[in-house]
Amino acid sequence: MGVVVLGYITPRNKSTAGAPMNEPPRKQHISVYSLDPVSNETLVLRAPPGQMTLLILVDQANKKELFVEAQKAIKYQIERMEGWQFSYLQVDEYSSWYEQLTNRALDTQDVKKVIGNILAINAHRMYYCLYNARTQIAAYRASQQYSQVNPESVGFGDSDSDTDDGNELHIDNFYAPLPMWIDRLYDGSTPRIRVTEWPTIDPR
Repeated sequence: MGVVVLGYITPRNKSTAGAPMNEPPRKQHISVYSLDPVSNETLVLRAPPGQMTLLILVDQANKKELFVEAQKAIKYQIERMEGWQFSYLQVDEYSSWYEQLTNRALDTQDVKKVIGNILAINAHRMYYCLYNARTQIAAYRASQQYSQVNPESVGFGDSDSDTDDGNELHIDNFYAPLPMWIDRLYDGSTPRIRVTEWPTIDPR
């Protein structure tokens, strides 16, 4: 089971409030686990009540950059995500898991289209919520333009900056709308996709 350190957070609690001013704050790292035949057991199939697994769909080429963008987007929300696990599925290797979950086959082009999407999985309650990165970023950009905010000021310049261009995925500010989506996830307003069983995971 692969583990990636996504970033670091500084807990804000009573134990750090009384620390000497010259003492550096204690930091905790955020571990991101690869979803594979072993980790699927603990992250999904046998997940305990109250656990939410945030699963990023990646490929080998864009994995690191997507992690960086996700960390930037949610760094101010991490502290309240108690009971959450962070993981990634390498879709170009384990596409069969996603195909079983969504009940649709993925060809090469389909795999590219789902890279960057995020699933919030509540395995115990048998549902997940889908963050469609391309749909979300397009709506976010449109809202910024509608409110007459300069697109350059929020990281959007060229109209193709957040879409696929051949084999290249442009991911600058790819997850800018993610904090708002997570807020909706907390208040229960994101659509829930129900499942009857969770798929096993096998190599492609």
